[in-house]
Amino acid sequence: MLQLGDDLQDVREDLRHGSLTLFTHAIAQGKPLDALIAQLLHFSEQVACRMDRLPNGTSSLKSLLRMSWRSLVLMAVADISSFCSPAFIAELEPCSSFRFKFLRTRNESLTGRQTLYDALFEAFLEAGPGDRNTLPIPHSCLHPTAPQPLADLRTLSGSFV
Repeated sequence: MLQLGDDLQDVREDLRHGSLTLFTHAIAQGKPLDALIAQLLHFSEQVACRMDRLPNGTSSLKSLLRMSWRSLVLMAVADISSFCSPAFIAELEPCSSFRFKFLRTRNESLTGRQTLYDALFEAFLEAGPGDRNTLPIPHSCLHPTAPQPLADLRTLSGSFV
C-alpha cells in the first residue's frame, strides 16, 4: 500500500524517467487517475479495518497509521490533480484537512529547500573523522550546475557541534 502511495507521489518523476507504474500506465493510455486513486483509498481503508482487528498495537497507533495513509494519498493528489478529472478533485478535496492549492504551494516551496537539505546531508556524509569542527563543502556544490556553494555555512558549522 505504501508503495502505491509512493508511486502516486512520484508520478511526474516516473513519467520523466519512463518508469512504468499503475499510475503512469493509466496516464499513458490517456485515462484520468480517478478510478485508481479511489481504489487506493478504498484499499487503504480495507487494510486499516483489518489492522483494527489485530490484537497488538494501540488504537491511537492504528488511528495514526490510517490518517497517515490517507494523508499520503490526498497530498499526492493535490500535486497531481492535473491527471484527475475536475469532478473527482471537487469530490475529494473536502476530504483533505487542507485545500489542494495550499498543499501544492507548500510542496513547491519545500522542493526548493530540498536541494539545500540534500547538500547538507551530503556534506555530513562526506565529513571525515577530522572534520568535526567544520562543515565540508559537498562535491556537488563545487560542480558548476549546483544551485549555490555552501561556503558561507562553514562559518556556521561551530553551531552544529
